[in-house]
Amino acid sequence: MRVLRAIPALLVMVLFGCGVGDVSISISPGSATVTVNAQIQFSASVGNAGNKNVTWAATGGSVDSSGLFTAPSSPGTCYVVVTSQADTSKTATAVITVVAPVVITPSTTTLAPGATQIFTAVIPETGDTNVTWSISEGASGGTFDATAPGHYTALPDADDGSVFHIIATSMADSNKSATALVNIQTPVAVAPASASIAVNTTQQFTATVRATSSPNVTWSVLENIAGGTAGGTITGTGLYTAPATTGTYHVVAASAADSTQTGRATVIVGP
Repeated sequence: MRVLRAIPALLVMVLFGCGVGDVSISISPGSATVTVNAQIQFSASVGNAGNKNVTWAATGGSVDSSGLFTAPSSPGTCYVVVTSQADTSKTATAVITVVAPVVITPSTTTLAPGATQIFTAVIPETGDTNVTWSISEGASGGTFDATAPGHYTALPDADDGSVFHIIATSMADSNKSATALVNIQTPVAVAPASASIAVNTTQQFTATVRATSSPNVTWSVLENIAGGTAGGTITGTGLYTAPATTGTYHVVAASAADSTQTGRATVIVGP
């Protein structure tokens, strides 16, 4: 009679390829905040499996086979998912918050000519608020108060519909910057905003009051910017008559309810 001897448990595991328990997988770091286009290395740990290989995937941005994630060029939320090749039902996910190198508040604003806006900026990665301010359009785009960082003032004669670009650049790293938009909207919109006409001819203008509930306006003409000569005449209905002298003039419409609320159009009078 043959006697069956017990087969050691370890041998059974080797013969049958069994694991101690369910396959597990984890990802590190589990969450991260990065700037646009930045890279961050992720790692994965696989437990209870002889096959430690994993597969990487990303929603938003990209990730290579080693777990190196590259953020997209726009802020948002991305996800990196790692999957065990030993058991594809086992996954782990990391959440990545992608932010701009510098965040400006407000990111966009609408101002009347001559109005002031306070901008603030922060570098999300470090919390640093030390930035230098500039205007993409230079002096024609407005001014910053040298004694009060972030205090921007639009030019009093800024044209309706103009858009200016406010730039905040990190003092610690000049490669990090962001841009905010300033949209100029006059309290009174004059149409057309500009016109080129011959001497002694006419041009009809209309006005839309944005600042008050009253639609009524009073019309006037500024003198020639360069020579100070008479700039022509305009009726109460907005019909402008050019002078006999060529030049650049401005037609002004002021709200009848509040004369400080104005808008203007540029008239170039030629031969």
